[in-house]
Amino acid sequence: MKHLFTFCLILLLGTCFSQGNLQFNQVLTFGGTLCASCNQPIGTVPVGKVWKIESKGGATINTVNGTAVTQTINYPFWLKAGDILGHYTGSAQDWFISIIEFNIVP
Repeated sequence: MKHLFTFCLILLLGTCFSQGNLQFNQVLTFGGTLCASCNQPIGTVPVGKVWKIESKGGATINTVNGTAVTQTINYPFWLKAGDILGHYTGSAQDWFISIIEFNIVP
């Protein structure tokens, strides 16, 4: 009986503090050529979704909500709903970025 009570308590606590699950939605790949000294927005993370940035190519600097993210960032990194992803570069060059989009399921 003591073990049953403990098991039920653990199950109850596990469901009380959950924040939702992630469900795969789609893979997004953006790319192009930036002009010299361009600040190009890529996209905004939609409501109810999160983005997992898997990799990027090119010597551009990523920006998140207008703030530069360092070149030495470890991949993958995550963006929450409402975050705005962009690129900045000082010279013309080709670039790409690979993103996995997840739905937040309560």
